[in-house]
Amino acid sequence: MPPARAHEIAACVAILTDGRPESEQAAVRPGLTALLDEARRAWPQIDLGAVDFVRHVATVLPEGGALASAVDSIAAQAGDLYLACACARGDARAIAELERKYLAQLDPHIARVDRDAAFMDEARQLLRRRLLVVDEPGAPPRIAQYKGTGPLGAWLRVAAVRTARNLQRARRGLGRERRLEAGGSELPMPIADPELEYLRARYAPQLRDALKATLAGLPPRERNILRLHYLEGMASGAIARIYGVTGATIRRWIAEARGVIVTEATRRLRETLGADSGELDSLIALIQSGVDLTLSDALIHPPPR
Repeated sequence: MPPARAHEIAACVAILTDGRPESEQAAVRPGLTALLDEARRAWPQIDLGAVDFVRHVATVLPEGGALASAVDSIAAQAGDLYLACACARGDARAIAELERKYLAQLDPHIARVDRDAAFMDEARQLLRRRLLVVDEPGAPPRIAQYKGTGPLGAWLRVAAVRTARNLQRARRGLGRERRLEAGGSELPMPIADPELEYLRARYAPQLRDALKATLAGLPPRERNILRLHYLEGMASGAIARIYGVTGATIRRWIAEARGVIVTEATRRLRETLGADSGELDSLIALIQSGVDLTLSDALIHPPPR
């Protein structure tokens, strides 16, 4: 093995083993070398450093068991992981290959949700943005979440269908809001109490504005978690893996964010309307029923900050 190649492999083994016994370093070396070779063979036109690739591999390896076995478990997807890693790093050639080989093939799967041309175009653009655009400073694009446990094409097909379904739900919610704006006064949830019916008719526009402004004022983490939960339909367990916490913690954060939205929207209404405390107590019920309604529209088209 040429000295430069030997030095590269040694550096990669050191990154992956990170102070583990020499026996484990020796055990992982053959599989890691094969992983690198296969990744480069699959995409020779992509110039991604071995060290950068192995740092990415370290973040996606399955936990538990021997490290060498973990490396072997993703060997079949070496090329897919290499491409995803390069895309996450913003490599233009990698992104072009992702578009050519994978994203351009997703239309039949999006069409399973809705065959309308405008809908399919919006779903494609939304998927590209979610996969390749950084949501928060310092966070990697979502394509980096691909872990190599199965083919990248299958992972992207699931992502495309999920994005299309979430967009469909969001459009339905937005359509309800637009009907409210055109028709005047009704929030979609029927309220039997005559007093609340009156408040719903009187304050519907102000309620929507207060909820949207409150959402825009949440910290980035809370906004992102609400987006993942409501707009993308991700389960709390899946979100928990992104943030390195438990599903119960994510559910608590969502509940706390909803509580903040209700409290802050109520405060905004008090300032805007000057309503007496009795009316505000009743309006809380309307705010609670309207939180989910406004989230989809506000998360897709957030107010300027």
